[in-house]
Amino acid sequence: MALKYGIVIPVYNRPEYLRQAIASCIKQTADDFEIIVSDDCSSQDLRRVANSFHDSRVKYYRNESRLGAAGNHQHAVSLSTATYVIALHSDDLLLPKCLEIAGAALDNHSTASAVYFSHTYLLGSKVQGFYPMPTISFANARTLRENPWLEKFHGTNPSCCLFRRAAFDFIGGYRTSMRFAYDWEIYMRFIATGGGVIFLPQVLCIYRKHEEQAVQTSSTQGLYDVLDLWMQEDYSHWPAWEIADLILLCCRKDKKIYEILREVTKRHLVRRVVSGVPRALYEKLRRRIGLADVKADQNYEKPINLDYVIKSVPLEMQSILRSCESKTPNLEPSI
Repeated sequence: MALKYGIVIPVYNRPEYLRQAIASCIKQTADDFEIIVSDDCSSQDLRRVANSFHDSRVKYYRNESRLGAAGNHQHAVSLSTATYVIALHSDDLLLPKCLEIAGAALDNHSTASAVYFSHTYLLGSKVQGFYPMPTISFANARTLRENPWLEKFHGTNPSCCLFRRAAFDFIGGYRTSMRFAYDWEIYMRFIATGGGVIFLPQVLCIYRKHEEQAVQTSSTQGLYDVLDLWMQEDYSHWPAWEIADLILLCCRKDKKIYEILREVTKRHLVRRVVSGVPRALYEKLRRRIGLADVKADQNYEKPINLDYVIKSVPLEMQSILRSCESKTPNLEPSI
């Protein structure tokens, strides 16, 4: 009989973060789960990290060759036989009731393919803030047509999504050709063709901010994903000025103007992008001089358990760190 929950952890190096991630999983109040570590050919010995817990629920697998982020996510899910799966980033942490609460939401909504929940942020040793959630409790293809703003929701970090394995397989899983936006893109397909998603306004995981994470280092890779999606029928409705605005932002931030222009040209998107430049410059000027409308977004709400989380998460962090202190501190490179 299949387990109810599968926590899959795609990972590449960073053993101390992995150790803490696994420790947070073991503390789950639900007990019918497995933890699968999918090592994408790390140079450090992550097998020792997994084995140091001496827990049969923690299973370690090492890829034969590098798959990349999206490919390793896809492979990690394939290793689990559980009914519900969450792809936990190795630098993030689950709160103890994550599986219990998110799983109950899926249990109570038989057509939903996935449930998305909020997170709080960990910067160094400090926990602060939260990601707002849509006020809509459930969204399927019809809801998306009536509320196109749902496309703008970017709280789609895999660590914040518990999904049905059957729905994941039905829609084909992650687009492994994508570099960065594979998490947002599968969210769109969970809504449009996978049966719909639940939005749960509760903080159930901790999102770690640090200099090495992809969101800090791969803005141009994300841009190239957007360009690739824009060429597809499902996403061709995006306004040219918004794409041009994103290109201008990446050119200024990453200073890779010639590389970005080369990628736009390679995709035969020059005319479409140029048509949006005047509006993009106009909107940029409006923002700069303060004429753009700045309103609180009524489509989002703060998590209902935020006060509890602010008090409890620091204690949870201390507990997780203490549980990791006895694990092997020094790791030799893998051979």
